[in-house]
Amino acid sequence: MNLLIIGYFKFPFGDAGGTRIRNIATGLCSLGINVTVITQSSTTKTDLLEQDNDWSYFQKVKYKSANGLIKTGGKSFFKKTINFLLSIRKSVDYMEELMLNEKIDIVLLYTVGFIESFPIYCFCKRRHIPLVSDVVEWTTPGVFTFWLFDFNFLSSLLKRLIVDKHSDGLLVISSFLERKFSKSVKNIIKIPSIYDFENDPFLKMSKVKISNGEINLTFVGGIKKSDGLIYIIDSLDILQNLGIHVKLHIIGVEKNSQKAIQLLNYSNEIVNKHVIFRGNLSDNDYYKALYEADILLLPRERTIMTIAAFPTRLVEFLASGRPIITSDILDISMYLVDRKEAHLISPSCSKEISNRIIEIISNKESAIALGIAGREKAKLCFDNREHVKTIKNFLESIVIDS
Repeated sequence: MNLLIIGYFKFPFGDAGGTRIRNIATGLCSLGINVTVITQSSTTKTDLLEQDNDWSYFQKVKYKSANGLIKTGGKSFFKKTINFLLSIRKSVDYMEELMLNEKIDIVLLYTVGFIESFPIYCFCKRRHIPLVSDVVEWTTPGVFTFWLFDFNFLSSLLKRLIVDKHSDGLLVISSFLERKFSKSVKNIIKIPSIYDFENDPFLKMSKVKISNGEINLTFVGGIKKSDGLIYIIDSLDILQNLGIHVKLHIIGVEKNSQKAIQLLNYSNEIVNKHVIFRGNLSDNDYYKALYEADILLLPRERTIMTIAAFPTRLVEFLASGRPIITSDILDISMYLVDRKEAHLISPSCSKEISNRIIEIISNKESAIALGIAGREKAKLCFDNREHVKTIKNFLESIVIDS
């Protein structure tokens, strides 16, 4: 079977979408499926890619970007928009080019917007190629600047109504999305965030331990209220008043950036005293930073968007074998048991974050055992080698029925 995966994501590295597609593509390739990837996003050149003319190969997955390499330095909004629109056109041209040399049996689409997905949808309908959409979020107008009239919200909404609901099948990341689409789409399977345990960087790292002195906490993400970072900052204030010494490492926010300034404005004393901005890290440095943490933090607010999603970071955190504190939102407790495989807390609760940090550092042996149990549960529930077997059978059944 020849599978084309196409959409807007940074392949093979660079964002959560790229991670998901990389794990799906390489997993399916290992099962004998001929997988080709076309991304509408720019990408970063890496020595792990083998070159063949204008195509690249990553672990036997043929790959091409319609938006070129990421270049250092900023671009104007106008140039970014033009490049984005051109990349959509190029991605369709690449599909045409691909079909001249080989048959495309089925297309897997990964993108969140209508503008970039509709031309792919039309191409597949015109050529009678079955299309499966991978749906990982459910946007609501409240998170956008202009609410119902915001371009990004309207683009996401149109994609749901036109592309997703009229696809031949759906991969969805959560039970919420499964329920939302089950009445309109016949073929649907749930695939949560997955992890490549076969190429697991944590296997090369030493035995897990927790510091006896200052405790290192690590958070990955942004500063939006829904990301939960402000609740961590508030918990640091509680811990400081109790005389507990911690450092919070924030991955994804650059020092002196506008985001860092906003956080300083929120709580100058706590941020200056307890926070280290790590910025954006390479993959190797990122996994090393997770492993060097004493506690990994992933709080979230309870919103429609967080209920509909399933955090990629959670699976990576579990794989590290470190103790985790995360919010118990919808699907999380379907996989993890509180205080056995992770600390599951109420959303938006700074006091509970500080209490669980105290609990972890008060009983380090139990915390280490919890981290190990979390990793074992991740192997059981999120190993891409198992999930790609389900995806393979699902895609093959759609090809047969089409």
